[in-house]
Amino acid sequence: MVENNKKKVILHVKIDVKIVDEVPADWDGETVDFYWGESSNCKSNILEMIDLYLDSVNPNMECLCPYAEITYVKDYEGEKDVNAEGAQ
Repeated sequence: MVENNKKKVILHVKIDVKIVDEVPADWDGETVDFYWGESSNCKSNILEMIDLYLDSVNPNMECLCPYAEITYVKDYEGEKDVNAEGAQ
């Protein structure tokens, strides 16, 4: 008897929004890219900014559909897939 008729899969999730960030006045585009891409600033910090942005454009929004794309990558094959192709 099958207890759980489910399987694990790896998904690629892409959220596409343009948000306004506030940075020091003397920063150029390269400095902003470095800050968000290569510095010690954690990219997880952008999640709060995205949440604030989405709340500002639609305070009652319950749907991320206009901003997100989710696609199947492959079936999950165990620990070897952790961090493979961006899976976590």
